[in-house]
Amino acid sequence: MEAAEKDIFYPSYFQGSWTAVSKTLDVQAPFGFELFTGGKSAFDSVIQKEVKGGDVLRYKARFIAQFRGDDAGNTYVAADREFNAKEIAKAAMGSYSVIDVPIATPNRFSCVLAPPDGSTNLICVDIITIARKSEPLSDNKFACSEVVRQIVSPATRNPTPVIPLSVKEIETISVYTKVSDNQIQCLQRTATYLVPSQTDPIAFKKWQVSKGNSVDVRCYDVIYSRMIN
Repeated sequence: MEAAEKDIFYPSYFQGSWTAVSKTLDVQAPFGFELFTGGKSAFDSVIQKEVKGGDVLRYKARFIAQFRGDDAGNTYVAADREFNAKEIAKAAMGSYSVIDVPIATPNRFSCVLAPPDGSTNLICVDIITIARKSEPLSDNKFACSEVVRQIVSPATRNPTPVIPLSVKEIETISVYTKVSDNQIQCLQRTATYLVPSQTDPIAFKKWQVSKGNSVDVRCYDVIYSRMIN
């Protein structure tokens, strides 16, 4: 695995605010429903509602100028991680789902979420970047990939360490095409991998069964339309 780059450096035409519409094109459970995220019921729901039913996720996205940290004060265009993560969470889980975002850096993102079922049992999601790579393919095409470790734990003020609810690694590969100054299309693929647990024998067994292969693969078509003031 390659060491993580400092950040993903997007082409300059990304800078600004966008409305994103994400449509699920395909979902696969390579090792069966037992290892798929949420099990068979979750798989069937995604197929019926998103793939066949055409349900889409609509959210706002923003790309901003960030300082490179060199003496010349140069900048680059990066995703506004905190803003984008909040908007996606609100679109997927409800307007009041995001309680707090204590950390939002290129290599680590942490947030506290309220489950959509109205439960008072808050969860903490930590996302740690393991590897990333980006490459311009042409003047109007850009590709990037990112591998993160996602740790979901009960949110608690108690300093005593808690056992995570789940630990996974997720690889996201995105290929962007600039359609016009005001529209970008993205074909995106996510693959989820299980991580061996030292505290949960069932989770450890599932990891053994997966043999290091992806257990949840999804493909999306995302259209970004520039928000014009």
